[in-house]
Amino acid sequence: MRALRALHRGQHRPGPCRGRRRLQGLRPRPRRARRQPHRRLRRGPGAGRDADLALRGTRCRQRPVRALRPRRPPALRAQPRLRRRQPHPPAVLRRRRRRAGHRRCRRCRGWPVTSRRPSTGRAVLLRGGTVVDGTGRRPVVADVQVTAGRISAVGTVGRARDVVEVDCRGLHVLPGAIDAHSHADFTLPTAPHATGLLRQAVTTVVTGNCGFSPFPVRRAGGPPASGGFLNPRLRRGWSDLADYRAALTATGVQVNVAPMVGHSSVRAATARPDGDAPAHGDRIRRAIAHALAQGAAGVSLGLAYPDGRDADRNELVDVATLTAAADAVLAVHLRDERAGCVTAVEEILDLAARTGVATQISHLKAMGRANWGSTRTTLARIDQARTAGLDVTVDMYPYTMGATTLTAALPGWADTGGAEAIRRLVTDPAGRSRLLTELSAGAGYVGLDEVVVSHASPRWQPVIGRPLPLAAADLATTPAALLLDILADDAAEATMLVDAMSAADVERVLAHPAAMIGSDGWVIDPVPGAHPRNFATFVRTLRAAGDQPEQLADAVRRQSAAVADRFRLTGRGRIAPGNWADLAVVDLAALHDGGDDATVAPTGVCQVFVNGVASHGELLASASPPAGRVLRRDADRRRPT
Repeated sequence: MRALRALHRGQHRPGPCRGRRRLQGLRPRPRRARRQPHRRLRRGPGAGRDADLALRGTRCRQRPVRALRPRRPPALRAQPRLRRRQPHPPAVLRRRRRRAGHRRCRRCRGWPVTSRRPSTGRAVLLRGGTVVDGTGRRPVVADVQVTAGRISAVGTVGRARDVVEVDCRGLHVLPGAIDAHSHADFTLPTAPHATGLLRQAVTTVVTGNCGFSPFPVRRAGGPPASGGFLNPRLRRGWSDLADYRAALTATGVQVNVAPMVGHSSVRAATARPDGDAPAHGDRIRRAIAHALAQGAAGVSLGLAYPDGRDADRNELVDVATLTAAADAVLAVHLRDERAGCVTAVEEILDLAARTGVATQISHLKAMGRANWGSTRTTLARIDQARTAGLDVTVDMYPYTMGATTLTAALPGWADTGGAEAIRRLVTDPAGRSRLLTELSAGAGYVGLDEVVVSHASPRWQPVIGRPLPLAAADLATTPAALLLDILADDAAEATMLVDAMSAADVERVLAHPAAMIGSDGWVIDPVPGAHPRNFATFVRTLRAAGDQPEQLADAVRRQSAAVADRFRLTGRGRIAPGNWADLAVVDLAALHDGGDDATVAPTGVCQVFVNGVASHGELLASASPPAGRVLRRDADRRRPT
């Protein structure tokens, strides 16, 4: 205490905080400035001239202190001081806490009192843009103000201090796109920048589709149990959804993620060598219930892929019942998207009728020229189910070309056991002979004339991006033999594009009232052999709508509010006060998706805000800390929509 008294001696009379400049971490006053005449700060009219003095020379409760002589050159006096004040020593703070009713000022709490540098959560006013609010209503010219990560006002907003204004005249302000069907959960841990998503105005992705999710895993940090082809280099340091959420939060992610749990991944992670089916069923149910309790947006089935297609009817009913009880969504990759697509749709509609689960049919399509037009029948079945009261919706992407793993080109009996088992099969003379015979006869899941190899080991770079028959002719071999040779080298990572759909079927599905937009893509930049849906789906949808008000409003609804409602993403998908500020500023005249060219990045998206933070664009400098979040189902139920 003697040291403190000695330190206090010779200083000015303290205010209510009894602070001292040296205790506060301030530099001592120059001797020439310590004995200036005392003058009070003016309040009310005329106080503006003392604003800078008031900012630098007041204590708690606005009690006046001696004025400080400026110590900086005149040219710098108008600039704010950015030096951070330090908190008082612990002994002083403890003594003050004993004083009942004491309220510490900003300076005493160690906060800067003179810095005016904007934070990443600064208030932003989008002035004069054409607002398409996501509800399907016609666009209107309005201002949109963003404060503390949320939309604070929509309409005519007056000028305000400390608000960054962005001139949006001639531009359109949209809700950020919500990708209803994404596989970005496998690539975001290794590519958190998500540039390919932000370029197309995506602010939220619904992941864990087609039965594949990066959780659960048998052993944290171990190799993937299922879905490894989506990112073979992914090493998972987590075991369940909670760990995955913590891992993404720790590394940061630029977009919001609404993860579902994949049924195939659960089956693979809970399988045991003993093959005890009843015990395995119990483990599957417990794992799915655990993920739903941790906030998963739903459960996905991949009935055309290994693990998922091995599930019997009772297991599917159990999964659907658990999902319905949690008020979550069951997203289904159909068992057959070719000749049996109608039967596959009827199987899922029967499952929905039996369990009452909210059902999302993923990328509804009819592949193969012989099956073109089948979407008329499948959509009619869906209409009948919806009329009967079933909650059924679909999603699709605006391309006639699909993409999947190259092993999917094999007959169903061969596409089992994982990459190593397939590699042994295609190199075994007897297995190779049987596969050559069946593939040449058209017994594979896709026609070989529809296959374009999109990714393989470096040895096969000359065939990347070329139709399989043309590449085989250049190498003086057959398409079936070339396919097996590629799989022998790279069964784990090889992927393909499949050009097998008609434009009429795609347009028919996208125009259906129950349809929404899902890219079926992951985080990837434009490179040869990639599918443009990964980085241009939503720009392509907006460009197709053009500047026709009704068509544009409907297109925006299908990729924002409709998806938010389907997956219970409360507070997102609409431009309304109180909702999260996931926004995109778009120049419709400059929109370009690159067509089917996988090397061209889309243009026309001027600015993207994720949770109120400028994350991408040219109108405002992007913030360095990632603003995305891993969402829980119904985490914001109390917020307005």
